[in-house]
Amino acid sequence: MRKSDAILFSLIIPTYNNPDLIKHTLSKLKVFKKFIDPKKQLQVVIVNDGGKLFRGFSKLKKEVARLDIVDLKKNYGKGFAIDTGFKKAKGKFVIFMDDDNDISPLTLRKTISALLKGADVVYANKYHKLSRDDRKGVRYWGGRFVTKLIRSLFSIPLKDTQTGLKGYKRKVYAQIFKRRKAKIKGFAFEVENAVILKEIMEEKKLKVKEIPAVVRRSVKTRVSFKKTVLFFYDVFKVWWSYRGKVFLRKVLKWSFSFAPLIFVVGLYTFLFFKAYY
Repeated sequence: MRKSDAILFSLIIPTYNNPDLIKHTLSKLKVFKKFIDPKKQLQVVIVNDGGKLFRGFSKLKKEVARLDIVDLKKNYGKGFAIDTGFKKAKGKFVIFMDDDNDISPLTLRKTISALLKGADVVYANKYHKLSRDDRKGVRYWGGRFVTKLIRSLFSIPLKDTQTGLKGYKRKVYAQIFKRRKAKIKGFAFEVENAVILKEIMEEKKLKVKEIPAVVRRSVKTRVSFKKTVLFFYDVFKVWWSYRGKVFLRKVLKWSFSFAPLIFVVGLYTFLFFKAYY
């Protein structure tokens, strides 16, 4: 058996200019050790999204079965980085985790446990009633607003689409990957993924689990005004790809259905005003 054949989990981490990446990743290995042998069953895929990649991976390489480092030449966006990392994944399960360490090890442990117990998809939910979220101000309320907006636009049953920790059976994420229409490269790729996941859930039974998250206020937000505008533009592209075209066809169909009536009413109105004024 080849080394990659025994891999159970692929941990995929997109990163951009984070000097603490190695320290954060090594701390997460302690969580995996409660369930598997990382040296035999864990693959770590680090995707540098065009930033400065801080070296020192020798210690990490010794602790896992396989370490893949992808160094992108420019900043494409989180969605592109995640998809690039997924192409390298060898495990039965894939876990996507942000590089900022704001999701606690406890939440990661619950994610791993849920996948091993049969869940097809696991979302850490910052707004679960049992969650603890230390974020305040714009970052917290902005996140709540975006989540409610997305759920309203797409009728998504998931309570938190933008969470920084998600787990999938690799075959389930492969289906999402293949169905992409908008092919979003930035942060809004998570919105497109959630829309596709909803479609798959409507077609067949999937065990989707949302778990409480412990979110620590460990870093300042790196989302600029420009990125916020691009995010909403990408959300519109997702809406147009999955909802907008259907909506437009319905409007046109309705317009053509009532066109004769509108014409007759318009003609009578014109003749009336012409006769009496």
